[in-house]
Amino acid sequence: MGFFKKIADALKKTRESIRRKMDSLLSGGELNDDFYDEMEDILISADVGVNASVEIVQELREYARKNKIRNSDDVRSALKEVLANMFDAVEKEKKCRRI
Repeated sequence: MGFFKKIADALKKTRESIRRKMDSLLSGGELNDDFYDEMEDILISADVGVNASVEIVQELREYARKNKIRNSDDVRSALKEVLANMFDAVEKEKKCRRI
């Protein structure tokens, strides 16, 4: 097996592991400090970075509070919305810097 194949296989295993952890976290239960701590840990283990992970979880907490999201079953779409909003904000900031 070639070097790059080994790297690709290792990355695939990591991605699958992170997906399983996130799926498990989002499969039910209430949103509490333990839920958000575990999500932060999963994001950090996915190499999202500590600062980015903390910011994502803070934004998700706020979004869930504002939209009265109470359980983890509804968090998946909320997380997508939060991430999309964060990416949009970064893109707008980049455009402003170019001007």
